[in-house]
Amino acid sequence: MNKCQDCQKEISNNSVRCKKCAKLGKNNPNYKHVMSDSARDSIRQSKLGDKNPMWLGDNVSLNALHDYVKFHFAKPSNCERCGKETTFLDLANNGIYNRDIKNWDYLCRKCHMETDGRLRTFYTNMKKNHENNKNGKMVKCTQCGKEKYYRLSLLLKNKLFFCNQKCMGKYYKILKKKQYDKMSKV
Repeated sequence: MNKCQDCQKEISNNSVRCKKCAKLGKNNPNYKHVMSDSARDSIRQSKLGDKNPMWLGDNVSLNALHDYVKFHFAKPSNCERCGKETTFLDLANNGIYNRDIKNWDYLCRKCHMETDGRLRTFYTNMKKNHENNKNGKMVKCTQCGKEKYYRLSLLLKNKLFFCNQKCMGKYYKILKKKQYDKMSKV
């Protein structure tokens, strides 16, 4: 058993001071001790990458692997497949989940869904849902005649249906013109 340097109490073999004396601040050997930048950097470098005891290599989770690649692979401004300029790029892999940057691409949302096969599945499921859904039906646009799916709640409220904002604008523009013509004839 060792004795505390300050109060001479018996302490465990690993310690220099007892808990009470260690908390006293000025008696603590690390009191106001500031580590130099070079010492801090050397400690940081000694635990980077595979030197870190928590390093899992390629056995890491998919989220952690995505984070690793995002950190080490600069994000471009254009999609690497179609060249579209956008700020919203997804990190997509080519089927091999590892830390090799050659297996990863930054793609726009559409290209990412196309390469994964999810876009085709999305459209087929959307079409099936509209055909099998009993909560609505296909209705023709009042302006252009194009068919669009509407929920039952909207069918009960509205008498006019439009496939998009453009058709709605055209319809009301024509309607206003007709009303103006009627008023000017009177």
